[in-house]
Amino acid sequence: MKCNKCGYDWGDSGDSAHVCGVVAIKKQWVGLSPNDLIHMPYDHGFESDALRDAYRQGVLDAEAKLKEKNT
Repeated sequence: MKCNKCGYDWGDSGDSAHVCGVVAIKKQWVGLSPNDLIHMPYDHGFESDALRDAYRQGVLDAEAKLKEKNT
């Protein structure tokens, strides 16, 4: 892995910082599980099927936007 600021290459050593003080660790995107999507609307009190479906779609839309910005 290389530093985004100075180009220092620390390879696979696991070190994440060096003299320029930049930390550049890129993590793999982890999305919501199907189980998360099933239970979240209930956890937030959405009682009707229509509200739960709208909530899930909003969550999926937000997740897609975050993934786009962070990968």
